[in-house]
Amino acid sequence: MNAGPNGLSPAAMSAAERLAEVARLLAAGLVRLNARQAERDGCAVATDED
Repeated sequence: MNAGPNGLSPAAMSAAERLAEVARLLAAGLVRLNARQAERDGCAVATDED
């Protein structure tokens, strides 16, 4: 069974790699959620490009 769009099987990943992948996904979700909330509140959203 493949995991998501990257095609890596979770069985081929170490526990640390799986944990890092979950943490990356959660962080990306939080960034998107915060950006959406800021957009609704009319706040400017800072980016790394600033």
